[in-house]
This record gives sequence, C-alpha cells and structure tokens, in this order.
Amino acid sequence: MNNLINYIILIIGLVIASVAGFYSVMGLTMIFAGAFWPVVVMASSIELAKVACTSWLSRYWSTTPIVIKYYLTTAIIVLSLITSLGVFGFLSKAHITTTSAIGLSAIEVETLEQQQRIVNERLKYLLKKAGDDPNQISRTTDNQIQQTQNQLIELNKKMLPLLQESNKMQAEIGPLKFVAELLYDNVDKSIIDSSVRILIIIIVLVFDPLALAMILAANFGFVQTQKEQFDMGDGGVVIDKDKIHEIG
Repeated sequence: MNNLINYIILIIGLVIASVAGFYSVMGLTMIFAGAFWPVVVMASSIELAKVACTSWLSRYWSTTPIVIKYYLTTAIIVLSLITSLGVFGFLSKAHITTTSAIGLSAIEVETLEQQQRIVNERLKYLLKKAGDDPNQISRTTDNQIQQTQNQLIELNKKMLPLLQESNKMQAEIGPLKFVAELLYDNVDKSIIDSSVRILIIIIVLVFDPLALAMILAANFGFVQTQKEQFDMGDGGVVIDKDKIHEIG
C-alpha cells in the first residue's frame, strides 16, 4: 500500500515536471526565437537532467562525494530557475498576445467610429441642404445622400464583427479584472498587467519546485518502505539484524 502511494506521488510529480518542462521549453524558444530547434534540444535535455539528478541525489545523498553532491544541488537549483524563467516567458507571451489582439481590435473599432462620425456629419449636411428647399432638390444631392447612407451601412457591417470579437476577448480577460479588483480600486490596462504579472510569479514559484519536491518525497517513501520491509519479516516479526550479520 505504501509503495502504491509512492508511485502515485512519483507519477504526479513527473507529470507536473513534464508540463513545467514543456512550458519552459516553449517559453525559452520565444525568448531565443532565432534558434528554435537548438533551444528545444538544449532545454529538453536539461529538463531531463534536472529530474534525473534530483531522483539520484535523493537516493544516494549520504554516500555521494561532497563535491558532486553540492555541484548537483547547485545545478538543480539553477536549472529550476531556468525552468521558472521559461514558464514565466510562456505565460507572459500568452497574456501579451491576448492584450495585443484586444488593442488592435480597439484601434480598428476607433478608426471605423471616426469614419462613421465623418459620414454622419456629411449626411446631416446633405439632409439640411435638401431640407432648405425640398422642391428644388437636385439629382446630384439626392445621389450624394444615397451614397452617404450606403457608406454608413457598409461601415456598420464592418463594425459588427469587430465589436463581437472585441466583446469576446473582453470576456476572456474578465476574470483577470476580478482578480485585479481584489488588489486595486481602479482597474485599467496597467493594473491588469501588474495583476497578471503577480499571478504568473505565484504560479512559477510553486510549479516546478512542487514537481521536484514530489519526486524527492516519492524517492524518500521508496527508501522508507524498503527499510520497513527489511526490518519486518513474515507475519510482522522483527528480524534481528545482528544475527543476519553473524550468518553472513
């Protein structure tokens, strides 16, 4: 039963480490965009090395030479920081992509709104011109009014999908606004960015370290289970270790 729990903890720890490693590799490729595949190979190899060294040190800590012991410990800490940096870059890129799309959509909507205001002003002018002498309205003025109305219809058709997309993206960042409102009174873009940064840092602080801690815990559990099995015979009878040595 103890080993089952240890295996569950180990598997979950490896899954978390794999997810963190994937996010880290993707994040590092975004930071070093000019060398995608070399970065993938390098980052993947150091992720595997970090997990392997963590598991190995937990088993052979007491018998490992001090130089190797503390070098590997330092390397694991540095590699964990690199993983955290990659995860931070990945999550930051995801947030920046969303906010950039929202900003671009807002610019497009603002541009169309300005065009609508200009066309509306032109339509008002033409209608006023036609209203001053409705009996003498020229065909040219009538055509201009129709053309202006058609322009408004076309602008409204362009505006509708942009507003729908903008509302959809605003709904996606809605939860971020609620998080920001827990920390700040007035919420704007800079406040949302600051709140997201804090949230990403919190995730980074527990993501990869949790995976390594679970791998350490699983290895410690395996060692303890082995000791218990060695100390206990069939039926729960304690084996006298001194007699075992004498027999040996």
